Amino acid sequence: MQWSSPVLVHCSVDYSEFNEFVFPRHGDIVYVIGFKRDRATAFIPFYVGESTRSVGRFGDYIASKLTASTDFKVGQAIQYLHECGCEVVVRYKDSLDRIADERALIRSIKNNGHKLLNDLGGYNYIEASHAEERERVVQFIRTEVLKLSKVSEIGPGE
Repeated sequence: MQWSSPVLVHCSVDYSEFNEFVFPRHGDIVYVIGFKRDRATAFIPFYVGESTRSVGRFGDYIASKLTASTDFKVGQAIQYLHECGCEVVVRYKDSLDRIADERALIRSIKNNGHKLLNDLGGYNYIEASHAEERERVVQFIRTEVLKLSKVSEIGPGE
């Protein structure tokens, strides 16, 4: 495809309040979800995943259904971190071997001293309590992720 000279498009819409993300070139991705206390602080990873559905996978975490253990755990961690005033960020990349890339990324992050929600065991959703499972996720984030990442104690409204 040949591009001709640039065309200047005038647009009166102010996009400065919008976030942006780059569409993946392929459906397969590997990603890490982390948080920042504010825009100036370091990115602290708390979950690593892979998907054949590209960024469509992230909607499962927003739904955070108790019937899907991983979706619930990650979704509840995101909700808790939002309640604490943190900015939750997803970083992803295209992958030709998403399973191997996910394993390598998990290993690398753990070798750098971080604890991941990937290590928190699942549950039997038929017998699970929403409140109890949420509390288990919150405690994991507070006692494992924050402590090992040397982040001062945070909590909702703090």
